[in-house]
Amino acid sequence: MKKVIFIGGLGRENEFGGELTKNKFIVRQLRNLGWNVVTVDTAGARRNPFKILSMPFKVAASPNVSIIFSTCFANIRPFFKIISRLWPRRKYVYWVIGGNLYKRITKGPYNVDDFDRFAAILVEGKKMLSELNELGIDGIRVVPNFKDVSLIPDISEKHIGSDDVLRCVFFSRITPSKGVNIILETCRNLRDSGLNFTVDFYGVVATDYRDEFLSEIAKFENVSYKGVLDFFAPDGYQTLARYHLTLFPTYWEGEGFPGVIVDSYIAGVPVLASDWNFNGELIDSETGFLCKANDQGDFERIFRDILIHRDSLDKHFSQCQIKAACFDYKKVVSENLINEILK
Repeated sequence: MKKVIFIGGLGRENEFGGELTKNKFIVRQLRNLGWNVVTVDTAGARRNPFKILSMPFKVAASPNVSIIFSTCFANIRPFFKIISRLWPRRKYVYWVIGGNLYKRITKGPYNVDDFDRFAAILVEGKKMLSELNELGIDGIRVVPNFKDVSLIPDISEKHIGSDDVLRCVFFSRITPSKGVNIILETCRNLRDSGLNFTVDFYGVVATDYRDEFLSEIAKFENVSYKGVLDFFAPDGYQTLARYHLTLFPTYWEGEGFPGVIVDSYIAGVPVLASDWNFNGELIDSETGFLCKANDQGDFERIFRDILIHRDSLDKHFSQCQIKAACFDYKKVVSENLINEILK
């Protein structure tokens, strides 16, 4: 049986997040394709370094086996420097998480030569490809984010009329840099506008923001916190499909190819997002709307226009699901791709 070592954040079965969800799909597909996957879970390793004590033993036990790293490079940089010198002929693949690698190379703490020993570097968007090529880094290929499109819900009866309540949703880590503050300020400004809408928040609330966030949403009748959406459960996308619009005005520095956008497409929900990092590569006039990054006024202007013309969202619902098919993990993490990067 073909064997590969996978080093990255996986977390518990019911634990989710950008890196964890993506890595769960990579490992699942590798096993679907017949690979014996030896995993080293780096989730929470900074708080609990004992979690990765098995890493050197697993690597040493299989000296000729290729290694895929799929985590923040800071998590594995010292270890990678050592093993790439001990086993210089081993094949190393870096599956990049997030979208700020270029900045961390040009402004520190990384150097271009940190990436010389990777046989392949997989990035999520064309912007990062051009940035890293500009630095002279080779072996880069674009592999977009992916999800399980087989869970796509039936939205054939989904409709919004000009007098219906516009049901909006935010689902990501709940912190100001994900645009939560922009959404709440817009809700405040539109409170007395007569425009009928609701906003439901899903996601893990950042510890240092929890009290402020819960205090703020308590001031609204049309804003709620609903806990966490589980897209590995059968009803995850069914729940999301009840909404008409995803709000995602993120300006988080580490944002790459957000799974939020693909999840929305699977559920037939168009997205109002900031033009930040790769968002502009993913959203077009058939699947959503783009506002200026970290610009509450522009977000509010576009959101108000959507509210006034809410019935025009009808044409977006099916288009989103059509586009979702491009991001099926079984197609993106294909046998050809895996053979090319590992053989």
